Amino acid sequence: MNDPALSRPLTPREQSTAQDLVNGKAVPEIARAHYVAQSTVRGRLYSVRRKLHCPYHCALHLVLHRILEATEATAPCPSTPAPTLGHEQMTLLKAVTEHGTLLEIARGAGIASRNVHAEIGELLYLTGSRDLADLVRRAHGWGLVTSQHVKPAANGAGQ
Repeated sequence: MNDPALSRPLTPREQSTAQDLVNGKAVPEIARAHYVAQSTVRGRLYSVRRKLHCPYHCALHLVLHRILEATEATAPCPSTPAPTLGHEQMTLLKAVTEHGTLLEIARGAGIASRNVHAEIGELLYLTGSRDLADLVRRAHGWGLVTSQHVKPAANGAGQ
């Protein structure tokens, strides 16, 4: 999942559905908001995944990152200021945006697999995030994640 380029542009309906997903809405909520069947929403999301080169089994946080990275939706602005994250935490955040499984995230962040739950838990706590999808939304909203990159830690923190 290294190429955020779309195979084809999203249709306006796909973009609207993607924006709702980025905003944290579930399939039933999106269906009600658009006055369509849930199967229609799932079909649009399937098409979005395909165009973003995300396999069907791809984790939601990766799909959200790809949508935002391809600028097909706008990240919601978090109600809290961005936390100060150290180098290790920024490395973990980068790994979260690139990998789907906990083992892959641990490898990408260079941390022991036995510590990945605790490290992710700490990152979620520091950012006020409920889960990895919420973390990706917030990180994009704060500008901690930019197109294909995670910004370096502010003021050299943790270095």
